[in-house]
Amino acid sequence: MPDNVNILLVDDEENILSSLKRSLRGSFHVTTAKSGAEALNLAAEHDPPFAVVVSDMRMPEMNGVETLEQFAKVSPDTVRIMLTGNAEQQTAIDAINTGKIFRFLNKPCDSAVLSQAIQDGIHQHKLLVSEKTLLENTLSGSIKLLSDMAYMIAPLHSFHTEVLRRWAKELGFQLGFKNQWELDFAIMLSQIGRVSIPAETLTRISQNEKLTDLEQSIVKAIPEVGCNLLSNIPRMQNVAKIILYQDKNYDGSGFPADDVKEDDIPYFARILHVLKELGSITNGNEPSLSVIAEFEKHPDIFDHNIVAAVHKYIAHHPDDLEKASARKIMETCGLFSIKAGGVLQSDLYYEDGRLLLAKGNTLSSSLLAKLKSISRVHKIQEPIHVLYR
Repeated sequence: MPDNVNILLVDDEENILSSLKRSLRGSFHVTTAKSGAEALNLAAEHDPPFAVVVSDMRMPEMNGVETLEQFAKVSPDTVRIMLTGNAEQQTAIDAINTGKIFRFLNKPCDSAVLSQAIQDGIHQHKLLVSEKTLLENTLSGSIKLLSDMAYMIAPLHSFHTEVLRRWAKELGFQLGFKNQWELDFAIMLSQIGRVSIPAETLTRISQNEKLTDLEQSIVKAIPEVGCNLLSNIPRMQNVAKIILYQDKNYDGSGFPADDVKEDDIPYFARILHVLKELGSITNGNEPSLSVIAEFEKHPDIFDHNIVAAVHKYIAHHPDDLEKASARKIMETCGLFSIKAGGVLQSDLYYEDGRLLLAKGNTLSSSLLAKLKSISRVHKIQEPIHVLYR
């Protein structure tokens, strides 16, 4: 019996279901449903997804084609097999084109034939899942690479990426996000547009020097540059749009200067807008209710529903904040003693007084590697103050 592989049989006749289940017993983990509606409910609740669904064609209310068509939407990785006593050509065509079935079997169907079809379906399911996993891992690795490159090319900014990602994950549980990965990737790449900013301008920003009008316009366009960099990458169009609208106020003011406002602003962009401001105000520390109360005074800037969700989370999880604070460990050490994941607590300077890296940056493994390479050529002031969470 294949491990962790579940099969769903759908038929409105209970005696047929029982017969099919008996014939497959010992070979598969079998679940049964007496209607298309019941099958769809099971699919929505089942985790991991069913590997294969076998549905009868002739059922009341929702026939097999309709059931498998809806099943493809609810559980796209489940392989679909049609079992019917109706050998009409049009039925087969509809099942293949509309239900997107993997195999069409006529009743009565020998148990060995059905078992082999299910085995083939399981193999197809594993191929689909492994390909999907490979694509997701490749995309995740590419995003991580881009994020690390942004740190290495333009490290002089103090956005607390890892903190924002954690907050977003906690908020996701509160609001029941779908496609949370899009928000996570948008946070990681929210500042990728900084790679286009001249090094001199980045240094001036880190030292809080006044920028020229041209420099201000370049900085303001960071989201647009990031959007353009990502928009042609497959599956990243939504992420690119989130990044474009990350600085857009709820009333439509802010960047970009277009007519998009309120709920027309991408939902995750509205969330990122709130989280970024929280990170800036708290310097990456856990926000308090008093900070959130200030946000509630500005419904023109922030989506009040998102602010309310953040307020609710903090109010109902005070222990989480205490635990988060208790987990913080401050270390003062040399560069080569720093562990990846720490947050720089003071500006890092060359020995001659030039700024190298602004406080607040998360010291990723790639950023540490770059700093170590720099230190072999230019001396860096030590000790360094780092906070671990």
